[in-house]
Order: sequence, then structure tokens, then C-alpha cells
Amino acid sequence: RSCLARGLGDVYKRQDVLFTRLEVADYLKVSLTTIHHWSKNGILEPSRIGNRVYYKRKGIIDNLEGNRFKRR
Repeated sequence: RSCLARGLGDVYKRQDVLFTRLEVADYLKVSLTTIHHWSKNGILEPSRIGNRVYYKRKGIIDNLEGNRFKRR
């Protein structure tokens, strides 16, 4: 089956998927401002392709499991 036929649920399970800032914000249920601050402070590691910014799913999951998202 094609990716569209399976739905986005299967895409979110793959480790090598690249997300845009908006997709990461939606996935983590936070604002774009939070994504910007986390990237600036090294909590999330952006990958740049040309002038676009993407985030690897594996990097997001690793940071969540590493308890790097602690509230102050």
C-alpha cells in the first residue's frame, strides 16, 4: 500500500522522517515559538537543507527520552 493509503500514522513511526517546524510543533503539541527557543537552546537539533529547517524524528524522540524537556 502507498503511504497515503496507510495514513500519516505510519509515517510518524519511521525513524528517518524529516519534519518541518510546523509538523514538530503539532507532533509535540507546542507553539512554533517554543520550537524556535528549543532549537536555539540546543534542545532540538535542526537539519538544514538549503534555506529550510527540518527535524529528524529520531532526534526528537531521543531528546524526549533523555528528559531534556524539563520545565523550569
